[in-house]
Amino acid sequence: LVLEISRPESAWLANLLALHLGGLIPLGLRCLGLGRPARLMEYYAETILKCVPPGDIVRALERAGFTSVERRRCGPVLNDFYAEKPNLG
Repeated sequence: LVLEISRPESAWLANLLALHLGGLIPLGLRCLGLGRPARLMEYYAETILKCVPPGDIVRALERAGFTSVERRRCGPVLNDFYAEKPNLG
């Protein structure tokens, strides 16, 4: 089981996420004198927008020998990847 955050597939949602996590929340935190958490939220937004695409994760698991690889979406950015590793012994 792999739990992963990925960039929203919709450009509209990706832009909204960038505005919210990368702009509005950091601005609010800075207004409260919380510069360090503001920088963390900006980093978090940037990280989500540059995540490895879900298809690449599926292919990497398959190349590593996992079978029954499945991606389950949990909203626009959360993913669960399920896979089985055959017993080679």
